Amino acid sequence: MSSKMSKPKKQNKARKFGDMRSLSLRMNFAMTRQNIELIVLTQILLFCLLITYQTVRIEQNAADLLKSDLIVNQIGDSEYQILGYSFIKVEGAILQNNFSFLSDYLPLHAAQRTFYLPKTIQNQQANLFDGEYQVMLAKSNLQILIRYPLKETFIQLIQILGVLFSIQMLFLLIRIVSNFGMINEALSPLAQLTSSAVKLQNELSNVSIIKRNPDIEGFAGALNQLDVTQLDQPIVIENNQKELNELTSAINDLLLRMNQAYKSQTRFVSDASHELRTPIAIIQGYINMLDRWGKQDEQTTQEAINAIKEESEHMKNLIEQLLFLARGDSDTMLLQKEAFNVNTLIQGMIKEAQLIDASHEYLFKTDQETGMRGDKQLIKQVIRILLDNSSKYSNQGEIIKIKVSHTENDVSIMVQDNGIGMKQETIQHIFDRFYRGEAERDVKTKGTGLGLSIAKWIVEKHEGKFEITSRYGIGTFITVTFNDAYVPVDQTKA
Repeated sequence: MSSKMSKPKKQNKARKFGDMRSLSLRMNFAMTRQNIELIVLTQILLFCLLITYQTVRIEQNAADLLKSDLIVNQIGDSEYQILGYSFIKVEGAILQNNFSFLSDYLPLHAAQRTFYLPKTIQNQQANLFDGEYQVMLAKSNLQILIRYPLKETFIQLIQILGVLFSIQMLFLLIRIVSNFGMINEALSPLAQLTSSAVKLQNELSNVSIIKRNPDIEGFAGALNQLDVTQLDQPIVIENNQKELNELTSAINDLLLRMNQAYKSQTRFVSDASHELRTPIAIIQGYINMLDRWGKQDEQTTQEAINAIKEESEHMKNLIEQLLFLARGDSDTMLLQKEAFNVNTLIQGMIKEAQLIDASHEYLFKTDQETGMRGDKQLIKQVIRILLDNSSKYSNQGEIIKIKVSHTENDVSIMVQDNGIGMKQETIQHIFDRFYRGEAERDVKTKGTGLGLSIAKWIVEKHEGKFEITSRYGIGTFITVTFNDAYVPVDQTKA
């Protein structure tokens, strides 16, 4: 009898552990799919931004060249070339206007424009790098054809997108590996419990005088039905056994923590996607503005170009901060600790801040020279985030105070401003990613909502802590304390 039962028991055990591995793979697949969607969205948005910027730049430069009468007089039946542009006089020619819907928004108004790809020999594919951007317009009683080769533009575009894609693939690989580790670690108690339940169930099946326990069967079946989309549904087993009730309660607590981590990951990806959509909305707003008032207004056109540049820079900063947090979450970032003079570091940062922001006064106060051991560049990043926030949310002319002190073991850095302050409910969430309180949203500032999240990660990595005191309408006082970080100044690097 026992020999007949051994094979089914082994198969049953293998199936149970296979289900655990399947759950781990499904959870990791769901997270990876969300990351891939974010990467694709980022590539599409950046491609649209770069194409828009390059088109405006090409036409703006051509418009600037045509303002010179000397250049216009040089244009004849043969091509006149300058700065990569080719100008030629044409008569009666008509371009296939592929961008008619953008005519009113581009620098060369009332012009025909197209992307031209030269014809090739039969059975040969056209080379995209041989393409050129062509614009035809009337100028000084002349019909002028402007040609601009796009080879260098395409190469730059591919290089930028390629670099970003490589960084994103590295980020994705790190996330996949870290997710496997986190999920397997989280599921290991569940696998052990399932193994124990299966082992107990199989042992009981070998005893002919004892009937199979329906409670254990129901418990193992409930574990087998677990899915990533059902982590918020607790396991319910109707039984009167104290041990199984305690086991079920422990597993439900584990599932609750797993569900919270999964929701946090999902929310983070969703928020990041939302933030990356914002630049497109801003560009659309400037297009609408051009449609209403800027068709013949060069100042409005330049304002739109500046907005595109600003949104590209904002997107770059957002992606850099997301990658920083991703490396932090996966615990792949190592601290480069060294002993340095905190006073010297802050004095240098005050000079930088005064050059960038002349609308505020920065006051550094210290009664003693202070040295500390830590990652100098990361500590500098924390201070810069705090100073930047104080500057954003303080009126012009206000004083921003910085103070450094130390005890026998600890180092404290304090930043104080007389800005808009924060309400109590806002303070509880300021370290949440992408969070901005109602008062902060009323202030017209540009930010990603990730600065304090990064600062908190850095401080906690140094085993430090934040202390925040703020009153709405009065100002904010932030103290960062680094425990066991103090070193005498004579032991620091110059």
